[in-house]
Amino acid sequence: MQSLEQRQKARVMLQEQKAQVATSPGSSQPSPSSLPADDVSPYFKTEPVRSQVHLEGNRLAQLPAALLRGTPCLLHLSLARNRLQTLPRGLFANLSALQSLVLEHNALSHLPAAAFHGLAELTALRLGHNNLSVLPAGLLDELPRLTSLGLEHNR
Repeated sequence: MQSLEQRQKARVMLQEQKAQVATSPGSSQPSPSSLPADDVSPYFKTEPVRSQVHLEGNRLAQLPAALLRGTPCLLHLSLARNRLQTLPRGLFANLSALQSLVLEHNALSHLPAAAFHGLAELTALRLGHNNLSVLPAGLLDELPRLTSLGLEHNR
């Protein structure tokens, strides 16, 4: 278990990282709304026991497939309130322990059929407030523990 000091340090580091992603060097203007893998992956690789990652409200339009590769113990992930339109194939492939995934308030209009494959421990999936009109066949087939699915306010 992490001490309070370790958790506070991790929060500060994540906030600093969000600030770096949110602004371009030498400018107070927002940077392009994508998140290069090189900017984030090294941080996660040094924190292999991280149990939660919250990347809400960062105006992210794209995520690199390798973004979460260094977080196999992750339990809770929130990518809410961004500008995501789809998810890269394999984004969640390494997250076999993940229990909750929040993708609400994005612009998701399409999900790959295998988007959530390998998430056998997932119990809560929040996809509300997106632009989804149809879910691919088999999308939820590999989620045996799923007990809560939020799809409100979609097309």
